[in-house]
Amino acid sequence: GTLTFSGEGAMENYQTMHFVAPWKEISNQIKKIVIENGVTSIGSNAFYQCSDMQATLDLSDAKALTSIGNNAFYGCSSLNGYLTLPSQLTVIPSCAFWNCSQLKVQGGLKIPENVKSIGWGAFRGCAQLKGSLTLPKDIESIGRQAFYDCTGLTGTFKIPDTVTEIEQETFYHCGLDFIFPSNVTSIGLRAFDACVNF
Repeated sequence: GTLTFSGEGAMENYQTMHFVAPWKEISNQIKKIVIENGVTSIGSNAFYQCSDMQATLDLSDAKALTSIGNNAFYGCSSLNGYLTLPSQLTVIPSCAFWNCSQLKVQGGLKIPENVKSIGWGAFRGCAQLKGSLTLPKDIESIGRQAFYDCTGLTGTFKIPDTVTEIEQETFYHCGLDFIFPSNVTSIGLRAFDACVNF
């Protein structure tokens, strides 16, 4: 069936063990997730380890959505369909889409202009995100392993001028062809290891 979130304001934050989202035990029956206009956040751990949830994620009407919680879709390896991030989004936190290995994009992965930071492991293992990568020109930080194993990301990618540090394993095993700004002062361990064009 379809799981729809409506109303005004933020979704509840959940925990991985003691305060689990109520739909976790029926996640294998969910075929579509819809976030309606008015909802301002997707809660932390909302779909944590719902690996058997063969659902699509519909954010097309999520015009009020400004934040996604840590681990929101962590380990949702059967989540499928196309991901379009809402334009008002300001942060993509740690492990938000960790190992969402079936999730796709149309025309490359575009991070909305208002996003200032991408947390560690945010898109780790999202190998079906294919095409170019576009980041906001004034993004401030990209966490370690943020695009680890994003083998489908290809083409020329200029790291934004506002980024001064590339953390460890940030772009490990990516298909991008990198252009560096002059103000990058620190590159972490294995930041570009196994990158075919590096």
